[in-house]
Amino acid sequence: MNKANAILNTVTEKADDLIPFGITQTDIAGFRSCIDNYINSYTIESVSHSESIVITKTLKELFQTGMDILDKEINRMVDSLQTKEKNFYESYYAVRSVKNLGLRRKKETAPQQQVN
Repeated sequence: MNKANAILNTVTEKADDLIPFGITQTDIAGFRSCIDNYINSYTIESVSHSESIVITKTLKELFQTGMDILDKEINRMVDSLQTKEKNFYESYYAVRSVKNLGLRRKKETAPQQQVN
């Protein structure tokens, strides 16, 4: 917040110098509004447990929808390019494998028994 406010102060002081770059008083007021909204959302702790559950559920649904689009539509399109654009195909799936690295829990493996 300190950096955002420092930038806002500088922009406000240099408003006349920024006009040739297309920065108007409306833009500065919008920036100020964004900072105020952030401060208000950060400090308000009135989100109830049920609201939190609904938000979490909605986010999960959005991520699932995104994964469905990747799996059903984009992957299918890339698969059709497997022979025609082999480098693109291989690069795409190399990048797609990164999504699995974000898993927070590792599957537990059975402890290995020592042989004496």
